[in-house]
Amino acid sequence: MWYNSIVKRLAILSISLLLSLAAFGGTSAAFAEEADTRYPDDEEFTKTLSFSDLKDYEIEGDTFYFLDGETNYKYESNTLTVGEQPASFSPEKYEVSTDGYLYYFNGDALLAYEKTEPYTTTKFEGYSLLKEFNGAVYAVRDNTLYSIDGANEPAAMVFEYFDPSAAQKIPVGQTADSLTQNYELKFATVKEGAYITEADLSFPDGCLTSKDAVTVKAEKDMTALILCYTGNAAVISVGDKCYVTKLTPADEIDVDCYKAPSFIHATVTGSEIYASPYVVKGTSAVFPAAGMQVKILNKLELEGVLGTTFYEIEYTVDEQKHVGYVTEGLVTEYLFGENKEPASIPDPAHSEKNNVTTVVLVLIVITLVLVAAAYLTYAGTLGKLKSRKKKNEGTITEE
Repeated sequence: MWYNSIVKRLAILSISLLLSLAAFGGTSAAFAEEADTRYPDDEEFTKTLSFSDLKDYEIEGDTFYFLDGETNYKYESNTLTVGEQPASFSPEKYEVSTDGYLYYFNGDALLAYEKTEPYTTTKFEGYSLLKEFNGAVYAVRDNTLYSIDGANEPAAMVFEYFDPSAAQKIPVGQTADSLTQNYELKFATVKEGAYITEADLSFPDGCLTSKDAVTVKAEKDMTALILCYTGNAAVISVGDKCYVTKLTPADEIDVDCYKAPSFIHATVTGSEIYASPYVVKGTSAVFPAAGMQVKILNKLELEGVLGTTFYEIEYTVDEQKHVGYVTEGLVTEYLFGENKEPASIPDPAHSEKNNVTTVVLVLIVITLVLVAAAYLTYAGTLGKLKSRKKKNEGTITEE
């Protein structure tokens, strides 16, 4: 009886675990869809460098170095680097002479004395750290660097830099559904100078982009495949790369990528059918797909945009016809018989990791089957023992 009790408890525990995993998956999906996908506006990628305790600075050509408190900054070509410093900071000066003016301190005031008639002197209050680089004069006031030019009012210098953090960890929103539902093959032009950010369709932490996602500006106009629209953005692919950017239907273009296929009816030999001609787990529409008989609609080729050659196919699921995509080489024109399904061939372009939850569920199901088989064997053996015991008791009674 103790064995029977343990088996029943194990079965109940396994079922509870399955329900918990299902509930967990549902909770994660709901969490991921709480916030809509929003791609930043262009101005959100631009930040202005400010200081709280500007102690020193150095200028080397177009490169500026700053010491703010204990933090060093390097600013060059709209790029800010934290932690870099010059070989040394030149000392501040109490007097600087240029062709037209002599700058010097008188108490707390910085004076600009004109060397020619009418020999005027202009006073500037609150400045310090007077320096001269390549004939230009600079000083600091209220933790801001100023450029000083004669009697003119000093001009505050503004240091704007590119900050990619605005596009990191963008909420996934409805992207997962949009990638596979009602897909239509579309292309668009990404304009030169547009911001694009690497997307991860495995949705790390429920996000479309990771905390380390790289954002760049398009160096020139380029053609991209639209995988879906989501929120105020579009998920696109160019070759093997996937990005999120701001696009609208107005950016769509007509592209001739269709080629005549050499056969019409075929059998899928790969493991999956994709909703769009981009091979990644997030675009998977049918799994497993090996052995499915399909109709070839078109052959798709577009160098530099599509990562490889695809077949646009028509397939049937639950008596409903759908359009999907498979890579060339993972279909065959040979139609297998009912008892001759081909072995599943892993998709060589598939780069996603195995779904851990699916593996766990499969292992649990196998365990349940083994437990059930053991229980049935135990029950059958116990019944035979009881039957033999009764028969033996009957024999003794007759004697």
